[in-house]
Amino acid sequence: MPLMNFGHCWRGRTDCTSFTSVEHVPPGTTEDQFYDLAFTPESFVCCGCVAPEARTLPQDAYRVCFKNAASDEMTDNDEQDIAHLAHVLNHTLATVATRRLQQPTILVPHEMGMTEVPTAQHAEATKAPSSSPSPVPSSALPQAVSPHAS
Repeated sequence: MPLMNFGHCWRGRTDCTSFTSVEHVPPGTTEDQFYDLAFTPESFVCCGCVAPEARTLPQDAYRVCFKNAASDEMTDNDEQDIAHLAHVLNHTLATVATRRLQQPTILVPHEMGMTEVPTAQHAEATKAPSSSPSPVPSSALPQAVSPHAS
């Protein structure tokens, strides 16, 4: 099954075919301009495939662009580079999410906005002690023995 490419370069370049992008649509953009991609985003991030004749290194087939008011970056990467970039970004998001849960509340999506809710960790830490018995430590539970143990 073929995959669709976004195909539009926000830089106006012709040496790369965009796979996908996320862009900031400027205020005042009409619906027709939006669907025709007839606007210039103030910021965007994009990834595409570099034309073979435009590659500095033959394996650097994947272009990643990032542009905002403070930064304008464009890098050509091989598959390992973009896999590592994705890993680093995902790990960063996981770290940030874990640290947010240490706060008393977090913002979660609700309809078209955000709602502040208490975190489970905070609720557990502030909960009054219960009179229920403590759980049995795992060291006191019977341990499975492998039939192949010597």
